Amino acid sequence: AILILGEDITNTATRIALSLRQAVRNEAFSMAKDLQLQNWQDAATRNLAQDQRSPLFIASPHATQLDDIATSIYNLSPSNIARLGYSVASLIDAEKSDPAAQPNTNEYSDIAKALLKAERPLIVSGTGVTDATVIQAASSIASALVAKGKETYLSLVYQEANTLGITLLNHDHGP
Repeated sequence: AILILGEDITNTATRIALSLRQAVRNEAFSMAKDLQLQNWQDAATRNLAQDQRSPLFIASPHATQLDDIATSIYNLSPSNIARLGYSVASLIDAEKSDPAAQPNTNEYSDIAKALLKAERPLIVSGTGVTDATVIQAASSIASALVAKGKETYLSLVYQEANTLGITLLNHDHGP
């Protein structure tokens, strides 16, 4: 299960976006494995799975190019994206509850359930909405999942990753 908080990954990290497109097919591969279909039998796997996908939830201020494969889409302001994140964290682990969580968190229970059910949940966030509380909310979700014993991944992307990399490569280290 994947949760994207406040990022348009297709604009900030295109290779991660491609990986996410492939990751939502994990449910299909799981179904194929149960029937002893080999991974290389792509047509059979696609036919078996039909529209079955691993859950992908996107909370972003606007539509993204990954919306077509998302389980649920939440177009919210940056502060409400952070509230969604804190709400999900408190649904996963009440001890991680934050005052910024929305009082009625049932709206996001599907996200929490999917992340808890996943073998290796992934939270993706970054500097896309320029609101530090969104990144903090992503961290809270990851911490809540780890507290529940889940092998959790947190990926934070930098809006100008290529520019940052070039800057680091071109940094003058002196003679």
